Amino acid sequence: LDAKYIVKDYICSNCDQPNVIGRYSIGNWDGELHPNSTLQDIIKNSDNIGMSHIISKVGVKNFLNYYEKLGLSQKTGIDLQGEAKPSLKTEWPEIDLATASFGQGIVVTQINMLQAFNTIANDGLLIKPSVANYFSESDKIIKNKDKTTVKVLNEQTIKDIKSILKYSVENGVVEKMKPNNLEVCAKSGTAQIAMGGNYTNSSTIASYIGFSPCYNPKFTMIVTINNPRTSPWGSSTAAPIWYELAAILNDLLLLNTLIGQKLKNFGFLLTQSIFYHLKFGFPSQKLTFIGITGTDGKTTTCTLVREILKQSGLKTGLITTIGAKIDDKEIDTGFHTTTPDPSLLQKILSDMVKAGITHVVCEVTSHALDQYRFWGCNFEVSAITNTSHEHLDYHKNI
Repeated sequence: LDAKYIVKDYICSNCDQPNVIGRYSIGNWDGELHPNSTLQDIIKNSDNIGMSHIISKVGVKNFLNYYEKLGLSQKTGIDLQGEAKPSLKTEWPEIDLATASFGQGIVVTQINMLQAFNTIANDGLLIKPSVANYFSESDKIIKNKDKTTVKVLNEQTIKDIKSILKYSVENGVVEKMKPNNLEVCAKSGTAQIAMGGNYTNSSTIASYIGFSPCYNPKFTMIVTINNPRTSPWGSSTAAPIWYELAAILNDLLLLNTLIGQKLKNFGFLLTQSIFYHLKFGFPSQKLTFIGITGTDGKTTTCTLVREILKQSGLKTGLITTIGAKIDDKEIDTGFHTTTPDPSLLQKILSDMVKAGITHVVCEVTSHALDQYRFWGCNFEVSAITNTSHEHLDYHKNI
């Protein structure tokens, strides 16, 4: 779709018979034939014949191009030890390309699949997965810095893919498993396990991957089962588990919305802030604290005020939404658009006290104030740059 080798209205005119390639014959998993299948129905029915005809139009060069763009040919680089590297062959005879269209002859990890499927969920943007917000070692803070995104698929392609996935869920065998209040874009998978260079019919890996809702999704999830006993198919074994977990996640997300940000701030974030103040010994009480807030210009104003103090001979620190400084030492706080969370904020302030800093200039976002990130910090001086209607989606009013 993205490279325009087929269109959304594609119809498989050859799906009324197996696809014969040399001495091989490609049939469907259930032995059924689906004449004149649409693209939607090819995906819904997991139609091997239809997929093999589609990939013949794409060709091996373009197939491998998108395979690599989606990050399926290499490790994701997730911040966990032991990530396995996917395996990809170098020789591609016609039959191997045909069977790759429905997953045979290629090996990827679950995290590879999640990253690729998330690219669809994220409207065509491939985002490197991560678990930890930041790492610290002794007095050094190590932050995840690689937050780059890569545009892989265009907007129309994403719209078409989501429509197809939604159709396959709502018109396929999993339709009865889906809770009525849940919108899902997902796909099942059944992989035969190769033994001794050949695929077996007795050993499979069943999977189900998807995100919800289809537009502005809240989560993406994959469920895999090695050698399922009740059925070899992902739609019969992995899908029921996926929908059971998805229903729970949806209820938790709904509960979070109903509880509201204010109660969350007071019940959780305030407690978190108090804890880290106690852990680091209330370092802000040992500093002259200067806060700059407002809609625009906070970072620039903080930098200028800090420079004035520094030129006056004072040992100064700086904390903004893009980084921090302890005297002349740069402190990486990673990629974010608001004040660091209490654990990182108090750690930096503690390090400033240890370094003999006397004055600290801090960029104070409206979110940070509302979320008690500066609880316990006594501002000797405060200033506001300006106000506008930004962030009313969060604050509701000025």
